[in-house]
Amino acid sequence: MSINTRLNGSDGIMEIAMKMSEGNPGALTAIIELVKKQDGIMYVLACDRIGVYGSRLYMLWNDCCGRSIDKFMCVIKAWQTGKLKAEEILEHVSGGWGTPFEGLDDAGA
Repeated sequence: MSINTRLNGSDGIMEIAMKMSEGNPGALTAIIELVKKQDGIMYVLACDRIGVYGSRLYMLWNDCCGRSIDKFMCVIKAWQTGKLKAEEILEHVSGGWGTPFEGLDDAGA
């Protein structure tokens, strides 16, 4: 799978937030919550690598993770460690509603 990212090394936090949120207020809220966390920007960058932007990013946080940033981070960690594939994450956020991730423990996120 080739990785097409939107972000580049010269992007500041505002450019990152705008590119990733695509103007979606819910996605922007999720990004703000992520960057408040230690190493949270790394999770935003991971979303870029997966291809989760705008309404999909919002659905991942809101629908799939119940607005839990810790669970959101757990999903991204599962992708980073090979427990989830990017395609699986994208399937959860396809269509009008995201589907929750079951069986992921967010305690360690």
